[in-house]
Amino acid sequence: MRLETPAAAAGAENPLRLLIVEDDVRLADLLRKGFWEHGHSVQTACDGNAGLSMALSGHFDVIVLDIGLPGCDGWRIASCLRAEQSPVGIVVLTARDREDDVVYGLNLGADDYVRKPFSFRELLRRVSIVGRRAANSAPLEHRFEDVRIDYYGRRIFRGHLPLHLSRCEFALMEALMRHAGKAVSREALAKRVWGSESSVSPGALDTLVSALRAKLHSPGSRTEVKTLRGLGYALQPRSLEEERTN
Repeated sequence: MRLETPAAAAGAENPLRLLIVEDDVRLADLLRKGFWEHGHSVQTACDGNAGLSMALSGHFDVIVLDIGLPGCDGWRIASCLRAEQSPVGIVVLTARDREDDVVYGLNLGADDYVRKPFSFRELLRRVSIVGRRAANSAPLEHRFEDVRIDYYGRRIFRGHLPLHLSRCEFALMEALMRHAGKAVSREALAKRVWGSESSVSPGALDTLVSALRAKLHSPGSRTEVKTLRGLGYALQPRSLEEERTN
């Protein structure tokens, strides 16, 4: 890799939130510094499981993704993200340079494919292009019943009223909204809220769900978080019976 960056930090025309998933710690650190010097915010993960958990959080515009990773490999990460309909841009960065590998990666949903060794200047340009493309194709908001999530402003509304949520409550609501009407397991929700490396007590998620329920509940509200025994939680419409008794 040729790290072609100026001595002073350069502001990016369109700052991106980047995730680098690379098990070579030295290379990951060089990439982090290079992108940061060009005005982007950067986080890194050095194994596939942590990378997938962070990628699914929805907090990134582009992922720079190695393939040969410990735990979950890069192919699996790309496949899971596209199965979840994640709009995040994916730039594969790998030493695998066979044409079959390139085609396979693009078919899985990668937006671009850069072979090692590489020029940082070229990688920076490709990541910027993918970032713009991902931003233009990502949904700006998502609605379910009377609840609306604004991804750009990171705000959630019930009707026309904003819900004042903590960071953890927002992450929980975002995860439920992405799968509205379907059960989301306790494990998946905990990973979305606290990350795969965090250790929280079993009751922490229940407490967070209770706090979110209290903020969602009001006369005439049409949405609630339901407990589905053995399956987890789901964002579902309130029944007419429940509306009449409240």
